[in-house]
Amino acid sequence: MVKKKQENEEEFTELHLIYRPSNFDEVIGHEKVISSLQIVLKKDQSHSFLFSGKSGVGKTTLARIIAKEVGCLDPEIHEIDAATHTGVDDMRTIADHVQYRPLLGTKKCLIVDEAHSLTKQAWQALLKSLEEPPRHAYWVLCTTEPSKVPKTIKTRCAYYHLDSVSDDDILSLVKFVMKDVGIKIHPEVVKAIVASAEGSPRQALVNLVICQNCTAPGEVYKLVRVAGEDSEVIDLCRYLVKGKYTWSKTAKFLTPLKQFNPESIRLIISSYLSACVLNCKSENEAVRLLNLLRCFTEPYPSQDKLGPVLVAIADATFETEED
Repeated sequence: MVKKKQENEEEFTELHLIYRPSNFDEVIGHEKVISSLQIVLKKDQSHSFLFSGKSGVGKTTLARIIAKEVGCLDPEIHEIDAATHTGVDDMRTIADHVQYRPLLGTKKCLIVDEAHSLTKQAWQALLKSLEEPPRHAYWVLCTTEPSKVPKTIKTRCAYYHLDSVSDDDILSLVKFVMKDVGIKIHPEVVKAIVASAEGSPRQALVNLVICQNCTAPGEVYKLVRVAGEDSEVIDLCRYLVKGKYTWSKTAKFLTPLKQFNPESIRLIISSYLSACVLNCKSENEAVRLLNLLRCFTEPYPSQDKLGPVLVAIADATFETEED
């Protein structure tokens, strides 16, 4: 893995984005999956792929790499959050969109994240497009719950399950990043950071940011026990992105987070919003999300509990609160 060393230590908060693999050679773990993917892509044996596995093991990363490998330009890589586009009408619109040739370049790729959230009717709308996509189009479906993906979909895709990445591989990644950005942590603390990631390279780098000042393994486990993309935090992210919120509704999403580490919550919201901004098709929507993102740019002291999150969300939502 080769990445440019960061010039400012304040940029540590985005390590999991900065060191996100951009090609197959940079991916850690999943050797057999990558070997198979390279053969399938080289021989052009499939235009529809399905990745399953726990959060943070590399599903969306591999999807983006596939898009690059087949020659998609950035504007023609479309990422769809199935959790917010669950219905048949959404999928019909997307399936119709696939049929049109790309405006830029020769290929287009549709990445459907949280694919298990789609309704039965939505899956039906995708069947033909997945089975017989046009030559210029590629589908990549990503899910943490493969049991909810219909068998008819699985049989139409090149299906790969991504196992958790080994602690040895994650340890190598963390040590590389620490050396590259110039931070030093006691070896036992580093091991705790790796172990608490539970096989997720992304979570390991998030934990590295959160725990860079820890002096003992016990501090790590206490600090990150709720770190990561917990469903409650992601539910809050999706709600904020949708807009049209009120404080009374927002409070319902915040209540389950009372015991969460605030810096973990901030990092997740920041990463989620950043990805949404990059995929905005509307300038007005991009501006709205950027203004929301600004409320989550400053790191939170761990001892402040949920207070900073409450203030940031209040700043972001106060003007739109309904009576």
